[in-house]
Amino acid sequence: MPVAPAPGGNSHSASIPSVPPSSKEEPAPEKTKRTEKEASPSFWTTHLSTKGQVVIPERIRKDFGFQPGDQFVVVALNDLVFLKRV
Repeated sequence: MPVAPAPGGNSHSASIPSVPPSSKEEPAPEKTKRTEKEASPSFWTTHLSTKGQVVIPERIRKDFGFQPGDQFVVVALNDLVFLKRV
């Protein structure tokens, strides 16, 4: 049983009129420029200490402004581990 649209408002069951296809092709949306940090990933090696600590390489600490005492969320996904400063 069809439901009538609410007066002065939209109804989830109201049909949307079809739009005829355009004869012109829409230009592709412009791509947003990526920042230097997003341009390419950095790869570094580090190690796990006997206390379970991992050193974040100095270049990354400087680039992101990490300071002693900063807190992070640690996310594990399959064989990847991510750090996100909170």
